[in-house]
Amino acid sequence: MRAWLLLALLLGGCGVRLDETPEPAPAPSSPLAPSCPLFPSFAHVWGRASPIGDAWLCESVSSAGQEQVNAGVTIAGGADPCGTEGVVEQLVNDSPRPETLPPQPLSPVSLDGARWLFYALYRSDSSQPFGVAKEGYGVAAFDPTSGRYQPTEQLLWTADRPAFGSGALVEGDDVVLYGCSGGYPEEDCYVARVAKTKVDDLSAYRYLSGGGHETTSIDAAAIAFRGGAPSVSRLADRDRVVVVYAKPLGDRLLMRTGLGPLGPWSKPYEAARCDVPSGGFCASPVIVDQPSPTTLRVSYAVSTLAAGAREAAPKAYSTRLATVTLPAALP
Repeated sequence: MRAWLLLALLLGGCGVRLDETPEPAPAPSSPLAPSCPLFPSFAHVWGRASPIGDAWLCESVSSAGQEQVNAGVTIAGGADPCGTEGVVEQLVNDSPRPETLPPQPLSPVSLDGARWLFYALYRSDSSQPFGVAKEGYGVAAFDPTSGRYQPTEQLLWTADRPAFGSGALVEGDDVVLYGCSGGYPEEDCYVARVAKTKVDDLSAYRYLSGGGHETTSIDAAAIAFRGGAPSVSRLADRDRVVVVYAKPLGDRLLMRTGLGPLGPWSKPYEAARCDVPSGGFCASPVIVDQPSPTTLRVSYAVSTLAAGAREAAPKAYSTRLATVTLPAALP
């Protein structure tokens, strides 16, 4: 069940064609991004993986014969996540709603010492293609006493709203959130903004309504771009915001840049190829950091539609950490 849930979530987060551009412009020779599996010496990691504080938050981790969902992998500060021993422990509590599945982590954010996690919530539903149905989206606060994020029963947005929190960017006193809706393979993506002190207050959210204006009504929000769940970061020293996402059911990482967190946005650019086995695809990319002015480190999940493939070759489908080269001249 967990494998199919992961596949459904990965497909729901695939990036797709943006705006009216038929196909992204390919990079010369579409280079294979140098990469390595996360924590290969002691664990297999599957699904989305995000650095958070002194740990990595992973959808699924198998270590010492046990698999945990929503686990944190803690390694020594500054150590290489591609070859380092570490500790695996639960990082996100189950939802207090017994009828739902474990929450799917989206974007973690640190706000003036407080730690929050945006998440999606699903329930089992045999009538759906992958046996799961989406309940909605919420935000969880980190509890330092238990050492875990505590999802609340009250969600911020219902399942028919954009998946706000798929991407998040802290800008001054605000958090800018990115979310898409409309289904696979093409989704309409929107932008929301909220004060850092009010991320759990739905009434405090404002939505981009076009022309740089904002509205308190989600129904008046304008489409910012067409695509899929993005990872977003501000580029150091280049006065740009960068969005990275994956081509649906493909092996390419795509990117585009914006003049600011609200855009305007460049056309999509094919940045690199993912290292995936035959018949596999990459999904759920997360910008980890920018080690140099010309490179980004990006984690991405590796999956397949072939039943039993992951179980037969777990290393081939482990989440990977890649180095992606930025174009010399940003659009």
